[in-house]
Amino acid sequence: MITQTSLQSYYNEVLPNIGKNQQIILETLKSMSSASNMMIADKLGWSINRVTPRINELRKLGLVVEFKIDYCLITHRNVSYWGIFNES
Repeated sequence: MITQTSLQSYYNEVLPNIGKNQQIILETLKSMSSASNMMIADKLGWSINRVTPRINELRKLGLVVEFKIDYCLITHRNVSYWGIFNES
């Protein structure tokens, strides 16, 4: 279970320090529940090369985690699906 102080720290320290594109990807991923890099790129109309580095950065910050590995209808391959980290 997440403590109130951890949640406050998250909102006060982590989120304000992420970049604009990271924030856009985080909000998009939140609205999609889980998605592959290509699915995020497709939804935003961005190139995959703009999404993948931001996902990696968000992973390093602990804001995004691998949700599952599954078939992607866009790439026709098994890929990682990402989700928002939720400590509860």
